[in-house]
Amino acid sequence: MINKFSVLMLFSISIFAQAPNFQNFEGKVTGKVIDSLDKAPLEYVNLVLTSQKDGSIAAGTITSPKGTFTLEKLTPGKFDLSVSFIGYQTRVFKDLMLNPKTSSIDLGTVNLVPSSVNLDEVVVNAEKELITNHLDKKVITVDKDLTSAGGNATDVLQNIPSIQVDADGTVSYRGNTNLTILIDGRPAGMTGLSASDILAQIPVSNIEAIELVTNPSAKYDPEGTAGIINIKLKKKADNGINGVASVNAGTGDKYNSSLNFNVKEGDFNIFGSYDNRFNYMNFSTETFRTNYIGASTTYLDQYTAGTNRFQNHTAGLGADYYLSERATLTFAYQYRWFSPAFRSTLENENFNAANTLMRSYIRKTDADRSMESNNFTITYKRTFETKDRELMSDVMFNSFAMDRDEEIYSQDSDVLTGAGQTPFLTNGISINSNKQWVIQTNYVEPLTEKMKLETGFKSQIKKLSTKNDSYNLLGGSWVEDATQKNYFDYDEQIHAIYATLTSEIGKFKYLLGLRGEQLISEGDVVSQNQKFKSEYFQVYPSAHIGYTLAPGNDLLLSYSKRVDRPNNRQLNPFRDVSDSTFIVSGNPSLNAQYTDALEFEYQGTFGFTSLTAGVFYKQTGDIISMVSSMQPGGAIFSTFENIADGKNIGTEFVLIQPLAKWFRLTATYSYYQASVKGGTAANPIDNEGNSWTTRVNANFVISPDFTLQMVGMYNSPSITMQMGFGGGGSTVMAQGKVKEMYGVDLAGKKDFFEGKLSLTARVSDIFNTRKFASEGTGAGFYLNTTRKFDSRVVYLGLSYRLDTKYRERKIKTTGEDEM
Repeated sequence: MINKFSVLMLFSISIFAQAPNFQNFEGKVTGKVIDSLDKAPLEYVNLVLTSQKDGSIAAGTITSPKGTFTLEKLTPGKFDLSVSFIGYQTRVFKDLMLNPKTSSIDLGTVNLVPSSVNLDEVVVNAEKELITNHLDKKVITVDKDLTSAGGNATDVLQNIPSIQVDADGTVSYRGNTNLTILIDGRPAGMTGLSASDILAQIPVSNIEAIELVTNPSAKYDPEGTAGIINIKLKKKADNGINGVASVNAGTGDKYNSSLNFNVKEGDFNIFGSYDNRFNYMNFSTETFRTNYIGASTTYLDQYTAGTNRFQNHTAGLGADYYLSERATLTFAYQYRWFSPAFRSTLENENFNAANTLMRSYIRKTDADRSMESNNFTITYKRTFETKDRELMSDVMFNSFAMDRDEEIYSQDSDVLTGAGQTPFLTNGISINSNKQWVIQTNYVEPLTEKMKLETGFKSQIKKLSTKNDSYNLLGGSWVEDATQKNYFDYDEQIHAIYATLTSEIGKFKYLLGLRGEQLISEGDVVSQNQKFKSEYFQVYPSAHIGYTLAPGNDLLLSYSKRVDRPNNRQLNPFRDVSDSTFIVSGNPSLNAQYTDALEFEYQGTFGFTSLTAGVFYKQTGDIISMVSSMQPGGAIFSTFENIADGKNIGTEFVLIQPLAKWFRLTATYSYYQASVKGGTAANPIDNEGNSWTTRVNANFVISPDFTLQMVGMYNSPSITMQMGFGGGGSTVMAQGKVKEMYGVDLAGKKDFFEGKLSLTARVSDIFNTRKFASEGTGAGFYLNTTRKFDSRVVYLGLSYRLDTKYRERKIKTTGEDEM
């Protein structure tokens, strides 16, 4: 609920051992802390044990993710125990006696009451932190980010430290776009879609939290050299009928609504959701290119303007069946329909060395896509009497289909001679189908009280089919263009086994892991009668080590080996000439690129201040680079090669500082140096640059039911690990640099009717400063590009919560501590 960046160490800064009165005596106090209202375990609760003899601190600790705590290696004596957590009333247990006859005290379940509770009326939930740090991940609490209200998952990610989002919605972390997207810990199930398309379909109202796993353990798939984004969707299991409905509207025809609900009675919990989005986005792009062909120099000015329209509907329904107190069977189904439409007009003007207009070209594109997916999941979860022992199995099947219908009108003219080609009309049709099976099992076995072994296996089977046809209007009839016929099938199997070992030794804790994966893939370029195969086994180690300097002050060191495998579109050798000035082709000879990632981090609290500071280093070999060169006809040809090595080293700081009861700042700063070197003698790659990002989040609590939030961000110029065409993998913009970007967002939220109804208003990019500019160089060219889209948008939203349990949350004063 609340992370350790709260007033976690109000009294305990370090652990002091009392002088022993008995030889070899080791006392212990244990228990579990939960929320008195919803009975959920509370993590990072602060426990301080003081001696009644002299008032000194005898021991201190914080609760685990399951709310449990242990104070051990205690000397005999009489003690008082303080249990405190921001947003909750402090509990004090007095006269705890430890002696040879009673060396262990189990307090059982300790209930903490929210401090803002009116004991005669209604409960107001405790405050949550925006970012919570764990040993191997960061957890972002979505409902605390008002500046993303009414948006989608991409809007939330923009406010996470070190994450950047470009004009296409492409997400990068520390300059690397190769992030793996998971939903509830499972593959997103929409193979063939780019990460930006997947994130655009998930409304903020459906998201409970986002986990950013920067250096994943061997339990996770090694795919994604930048790390993993796990989107945890809302799924309530409270008794009775519960639900949240919301509607949002934004300027420029941007609308969305959502509904989440659950009905729990007896051994069944039925849950469901529905959301829709209607979004229109205007954009423009300016590109200026200098071409060096032989001894001559020419120039190209290109301007594009258009509109992206997004429509999507997502509906889900599922049920939990509680087979017993320790076994649950879950069935879930989700249907998605996504219909983006693209309208644009491109104008090209070619100039000679004397800056005289030589050629004029115009192209109008009208493209529609229709996509739908069906996802079926069965999950079995079993816990045991032995603490922490757990078995979980999943079977998931996903079918995804996409149809595209694109019409392109083009007109080419020779300005000097006045000659012009007849307007040319092309129609492109695509039919893609993807199917994916995922079967996985995970088992946790506690070996000792502080050591556990986690093992599992996972199999992923994908079948992807792409069919692209192109027709030209000639003499009033549509004629097939055989040169643009692109039929491509790609099958991939990945079978993995893994094991991790977690333990604590004194102030040390560690998580060691090893994963082995067998890949089998086959590609078939049907339209060109060309096949290729790949088969290999690879081992991926990981290690996370933590050391507690004092309760709430930790040092963390982690290492993992990651992989970025080329996706089906990067492997497909088909030459895409839809833009005659920029031709792209895949490369079936691509190999996977591997990254060794190392991070060192400090997490600490100082009174009301919390600080996270870290350094990271990543080294990648055989980077999949998009390499571009000028062709004799004046077009740029780009393809993918394993011809570069990269390094990324940097530092990151997150500071949370309450300045008053009503005002709190969260500031983040990241600095990194990225370099990419390699290439060939004819086309060398040598790009290096320093960059930094900063973000300040200011929260103002005007009243208990009215809050304001302002977020300012700045991204300095940088080189970046850029997304390859088609999405799904990363390539390096090894010949370019992204320019600076900055902006400010403002949002407010007002609650009514005891928190059941909420009104949210926000303005994104108040000063309309966000734009995406880049420059690139290569063999025979230099280009400069600037892109702008609807970044300044005003949103207004309403949400209503139906919670039958809410009316039951009235607590009577009994005069006794509840435990």
